[in-house]
Amino acid sequence: MKNEVPNKWMVMAEKYGETLLAQAKERKWKYIHRVHGTKLQMSYSEVVDWGRWLAKKWAKDRGLIAGPKTGGPRFHKPTMKVEAAADGNTLSVEAKSDRISTLEELLEAAKVDMGVWRVDTYKVNTWESASKIDNEIVVTPLWQVKANLIKIVPDEQKFPAITPVSVNIGRLSERSQHGQQGEMKKCFVVPDSQNGYRRDFESGFLDPMHDRLAWDVVVQTAKRIQPDVVVLLGDMLDLADWSDKYVAGPDMYYTTQPTIIELAWWIGQLRKACPKDCEFVYLEGNHEQRMDRAILKHIPSAYGLRSSSGDAVALSVPSLLNLSEMGVDYYDGYPNSEYWLTDNIKFTHGTVVRQGGGKTSSEVVKTSQVTQGFGHIHRLELSSKTVHGRDGARTVYAFSPGTICRLDGVVPGYKKLNDWQQGMAVIHYLEDGNDHTIELIPINEGRAIHDGMVVYGRDRLDDLSRDTGNWFSKGRGR
Repeated sequence: MKNEVPNKWMVMAEKYGETLLAQAKERKWKYIHRVHGTKLQMSYSEVVDWGRWLAKKWAKDRGLIAGPKTGGPRFHKPTMKVEAAADGNTLSVEAKSDRISTLEELLEAAKVDMGVWRVDTYKVNTWESASKIDNEIVVTPLWQVKANLIKIVPDEQKFPAITPVSVNIGRLSERSQHGQQGEMKKCFVVPDSQNGYRRDFESGFLDPMHDRLAWDVVVQTAKRIQPDVVVLLGDMLDLADWSDKYVAGPDMYYTTQPTIIELAWWIGQLRKACPKDCEFVYLEGNHEQRMDRAILKHIPSAYGLRSSSGDAVALSVPSLLNLSEMGVDYYDGYPNSEYWLTDNIKFTHGTVVRQGGGKTSSEVVKTSQVTQGFGHIHRLELSSKTVHGRDGARTVYAFSPGTICRLDGVVPGYKKLNDWQQGMAVIHYLEDGNDHTIELIPINEGRAIHDGMVVYGRDRLDDLSRDTGNWFSKGRGR
């Protein structure tokens, strides 16, 4: 029958009815559930229904109170909705109901195999819902219980061996003569990108330390400028797992291969955006040097090994990136590696670091007799001074174009949030003279302003995945 009283209600009423009748009349549901819920073997909402029946129908039948003239007890309709979503090594389970109020009840209702999964995080929220039963307002508590679980034994992630890459950069564009006047030339300067990843060992997800939107802004700007020379200032690779100075966390293990693949792709994109006869220079930084230092320290017999053809050292940055195939000249020997653009302009990766904006460039320019461009500090800085010589006065500069790595703390640094800025630089110069200008171009949140135009970074993940054989498809990178 519609209003048939559950047998358990009758049994519990006979045992505890007279004891709990007073609390039921006063609707002390929370008290009854907290103190007597276990022995009653009832959830909170069932205690409410049972207590209302106890205070009216049961008490009336025993002459303890006067009940309603017509009608019988109406019972609260329980609600329960459980949702579960699995994605590889992770599982999310959620319930919104008046029946499930604890983590244990959620896992039981969702039939989670705790031999396979373990709880990572969970939360419980509660609120109240009012409804009218027997012409009286009944307040019913509701719960949201949500849990995130991960596999006790994660699915195996495959980490391929490190191998050199070959990049098809396609047809090179012809040099544009627009804006060229006399012997004026342009040098495009790209700072530290710190290409690398932190790997989630549960899911295999590769979280990049380099900023892909900033990289694309660099590529688009180079295409607009059509430079004569491109200089990569070093630390284009992070190579945290090769460091013999700092202990890398396990989230950085097995990241060298995807790092090499993606950096080679970005250099290829940059090379493709520039003229055929554009000179490309890659200066070794302290992070690229980590590979040689690690080999020399731990496997010295492998240091300097070359193939029988006598080409580049097999296990080295220029060989793994296949720089020669892309026409990129690699200048090793950090900290002494340097590239002279003209007799009055040179580039190094940099060794000097001073805390505070403008402090490093001010220190470098103090002892310099020529303009110096450097990386290493990840800050946009420009300082100048006048040098008086036999041929008269001239201005020299010291500048840093910043970085194109991420700024949100994912890159290991002095502290989690550093005083770093993203950017790039263009030098307009006369090859046979002292005259030159330096243009620092900031990059902010994936966009830059250059020559009166806003350059927006594009999401190139689909292009990257297609060109590299889906290395960076969903689940393996972002």
